[in-house]
Amino acid sequence: MLSCRRKALSVILQVLAILGLLAVLVDSAQASSPVMLDGRAGDVDGRGHMAIFRDPEGTRTLDEIIGIDTAGRFKPIPGNVGLGYTPDTIWLRMDLVLPEGAPERWLLEVMPSYLDHLDLYLLPPDGVRHGATAGDRLPFSARTEEYRNFLFPLHIPVGKSRLYLRVKSTSAMTVLPRFWQPSAFEHAVSGESALLGLYYGALLTVTFLNLIGFAINRQSIYLTYSGYVSLIGVHFFAIDGLLAQFALPDHPLIANQMLGATMGLGAIFGFRFYAQVLRLPGRFPWSDRVIWGMALLGGATAISAFTPYYSAFAPLLLLAMIASLLVFLKPLTSLWRNRDAESRLIALAYTFYAGLLFTTLTAALGLTEPTKLSLISSLGGSVIHFAILHSSLFLRAHRAQRDKLVAEAVAERALQEGSMEREIRIERERLLDMIGHEILTPVAVIDAANQTLRVLDTDTSPDREKRYDRIGGAVERLKAMLDLATHRQNLEADYSEPARHPINIKGLMQESVELLGPEGEKRVAVRSGTTLPSVQADERMLRFALLNLLDNAVKYSPRNSPIEVDVSPRFHDGRSGLCWSIVNDGAAIPRDIETTIFDKYVRGSEEAGQAGMGLGLYLTRYIFERHGGWVQLEENTKGRICFLAWLPTDTEQAGAKQEAGQCE
Repeated sequence: MLSCRRKALSVILQVLAILGLLAVLVDSAQASSPVMLDGRAGDVDGRGHMAIFRDPEGTRTLDEIIGIDTAGRFKPIPGNVGLGYTPDTIWLRMDLVLPEGAPERWLLEVMPSYLDHLDLYLLPPDGVRHGATAGDRLPFSARTEEYRNFLFPLHIPVGKSRLYLRVKSTSAMTVLPRFWQPSAFEHAVSGESALLGLYYGALLTVTFLNLIGFAINRQSIYLTYSGYVSLIGVHFFAIDGLLAQFALPDHPLIANQMLGATMGLGAIFGFRFYAQVLRLPGRFPWSDRVIWGMALLGGATAISAFTPYYSAFAPLLLLAMIASLLVFLKPLTSLWRNRDAESRLIALAYTFYAGLLFTTLTAALGLTEPTKLSLISSLGGSVIHFAILHSSLFLRAHRAQRDKLVAEAVAERALQEGSMEREIRIERERLLDMIGHEILTPVAVIDAANQTLRVLDTDTSPDREKRYDRIGGAVERLKAMLDLATHRQNLEADYSEPARHPINIKGLMQESVELLGPEGEKRVAVRSGTTLPSVQADERMLRFALLNLLDNAVKYSPRNSPIEVDVSPRFHDGRSGLCWSIVNDGAAIPRDIETTIFDKYVRGSEEAGQAGMGLGLYLTRYIFERHGGWVQLEENTKGRICFLAWLPTDTEQAGAKQEAGQCE
């Protein structure tokens, strides 16, 4: 069995070797074949008919090259020339065959238009050499033919001629030769000019529309996209040779530098545009940092276009563009999953353009063979790409406008509801004030009657005194509650500042405990130091807050169980202050309300059977926070409940710094 597998593997390897050899032979045969200019076709592609010699020093003369060619040192090329960014000068050789009766006048078009220097030498059968020079470093007016690419008029005699082409370039070393009959060339140029006009007109329209979009919506993405489209347009204008032909005919160096500068700047705007569209800063920060690095490389490339180092930076930027296709892969997948039309259009546009861009970039780097299709694919593909992107941005703007209208409607409704709520609050406060004043009069009558009865009563037994004290305590508590109720609007109005005065904390605590009534007085034990720091606060508001905390402890703890109150100086966040610790026994506060117990209308366990509206703790926290302090529920430990409250003091207290402790 093992022997059979080895034999099968051996056969497969032999077949692959034979196929590889045949491919080499076919390529060699195709590469060594001459260009047949019989006139039956209006144009003849030079692809597959070239041989190359690399001249690293760039000092070889034509005679030396002829000798090198005779020695067989030229290497056939199976396709077009694509060497990437190389400092070498190259020599190309093509054999031309013109049969009897074929037209002798031809045009040799050499693409692309950004090659720095070209020298053409034609060696016909009669041995008389003909030469011509071109390149984008020469003024456009020096060209024999006014055309965006390099065009050499040729008079080719019948028989076999040999053509040498010397090429030097700081840009990508890409050479695509094509032979034309003049009439066929003129026909092709007329159609080409119309297509180029449509292309650049479309780019101008997209740029203009997005500038209008920016002026209307004030969203930076429209400005970034306009910069991206316009810079790509200028870059292609330079690649096509139109910048040198129409804008800078007498400044070839500037036109050449603009090619590299617009590539770098276009990369910056392109990277940042897609980073905004794909929301990289917020959702994919690592990818956003990588894209920022690539954008910086684009800036360096743009600057290098005006220095001798452009050939070093340009290939790095092209490799970064290829790498960006991988960086954007995950964000694009996430965008596609959004399922909305604009997100999918953006993902589709980028995926489509990425495929064309990959073909163009790999050809420029010499990783794949350059063809005329690879040169124009990014040109034509960008039209579709920009059209889809523009549609997606239009949809996004439409959705943003729709969301804006919805938000305005919601805001209008909120204003109306807020206005109604303010009116209701005003009416409620008026009613509360009225009720408070109406109740305060009979309370005053009860208080006066209680005091009169105490004076006139001759029975001074402890039970009778206890009864009078209970009535007096209830009246005092009711007065405090009514006093707070009549001033409640000041409590909830953010613009109202508490009336701060120095407060005797020990006296305030004693009053608050007394307001609990006899049962509360027996159960509450207050511990404090011999001296307490002064606190600047609104006494009425602070009394209500402390009374709420004490009253809660009485309500929600077992009957006759002790309630421990500790008042002591404590530091918080580097500030001196006074801390209240109120601890009582009781059932654990449910986990689901631990974080919301200080919110409006939230009450503790209903099992306690205590009446209330759920506003006590909300107002307590509000009072402490209005005074620059806080109140919080400590973690329930050992079956006890602990509330901590803290207020800043008016002066810094000496002594060691203490942190808020846990309940014992």
